[in-house]
Amino acid sequence: MYTIRTYQNHDQSSVIHLHQSVLLDAGLFIDDPALDKDLYTIEASYAQAQGGAFMLATDAEGHLVAMGGLQSSAPGVAEIRRMRVAVPHQRQGIGQQLLEALMAQASQFAYQRVCFAAAEVQWQAQKLCLKNGFIPVRHGQRCGLKTIFYEKSLIR
Repeated sequence: MYTIRTYQNHDQSSVIHLHQSVLLDAGLFIDDPALDKDLYTIEASYAQAQGGAFMLATDAEGHLVAMGGLQSSAPGVAEIRRMRVAVPHQRQGIGQQLLEALMAQASQFAYQRVCFAAAEVQWQAQKLCLKNGFIPVRHGQRCGLKTIFYEKSLIR
């Protein structure tokens, strides 16, 4: 049983730990604090007043097991960022629940399109995107990693 909730200041150290441990496990961690500025300023970087949100998933004991953010990237466009699921909790549906919560936030903010980027080696993230109607729109680089960029229209 997981609970989805919004980020609170006391969650910061757990968020940093989850972020680093998931990326280390995947062989994707880059030790450059400049790349993670948003994780040290979550309330400002993902402010609701600016059309953002940072959501967490906790287990029955209250431990952080997943996270993800929604940020405005252009007028009418949001980006899902920092989706991480702790390795022991992967492939149990928590990523799906978190993505649904973030997409609900995107709809509430009346975004027309949502973007999601996944490194080529992040096959779980790619599968999640495709399962939820995201379309790959280009291949490129992000932080030196080969990346697939996805988009989903929210216009009906």
